[in-house]
Amino acid sequence: MEFQISEPRQRVSAEHVLTALHRNIRTMYLESVPSPDLFVGLNGLKTLAEDLERWKKGGDNKARAYLKQLYDQARPVIIERDGHGRYLKPAADVLGLPQLAEVGEDLRTITQKWIVFRNLCLKGYRGKTMATTLDKLHGRLLEIAALEEKALTRWSSTVA
Repeated sequence: MEFQISEPRQRVSAEHVLTALHRNIRTMYLESVPSPDLFVGLNGLKTLAEDLERWKKGGDNKARAYLKQLYDQARPVIIERDGHGRYLKPAADVLGLPQLAEVGEDLRTITQKWIVFRNLCLKGYRGKTMATTLDKLHGRLLEIAALEEKALTRWSSTVA
């Protein structure tokens, strides 16, 4: 095995770092706007909350199948929200934008709500009382939609 000496790296100026941070945050925001949640979007959250009411009438087995899908699909949303929230805090410190830190905290709060939502899906899937679980999920989805809307509004005013 032969080792090669790499060429010396260029020094990066503080301006380049700040520009890259701004660009990265703007990209994160722009990717979130059309699809704030990976599997449904903001309006989809509200529609899904309404659909939960219909699932009660469709029978427990059908509702359990839907809950299993929701459980699986919530994981990437949780990972995305948590990652963005963790990234925005140090980025806010570097950029001197406390509003970004607030958005990061909003996203971390949303992450916790998604975790609770996902756990409720699992409980419903495993056999808890379906009607009660669907009612709780309905409330959680509406709460998450409101938080998502608030975070995106705050984020857009910071990034613009």
